[in-house]
Amino acid sequence: MDPISTASTDWTIARTAGAILRNLRDLGFRVRDPEARQQLCNIVTQVQDLIAAASDLEEENRDLRDIVTNMYCDLLVDQEQGQSDIGLSAR
Repeated sequence: MDPISTASTDWTIARTAGAILRNLRDLGFRVRDPEARQQLCNIVTQVQDLIAAASDLEEENRDLRDIVTNMYCDLLVDQEQGQSDIGLSAR
């Protein structure tokens, strides 16, 4: 996935999660039953925890993607240097 589509996906997830939280909070204000309101509060907390976990995973994915990209670039450089060394020794 390219960086632009990754950022776009991150933004879409954050925007959707924010809308879910707003809707749950709005619903919580309209609910009169204390038990139902508490359940909604628990759901909001769980959604917030999921959002935080998703954010952590996205950050980890970016870090891993950077590591893999750097390893691939290093491999390409090593291959190019190996080929140029072979070319010099053949002369």
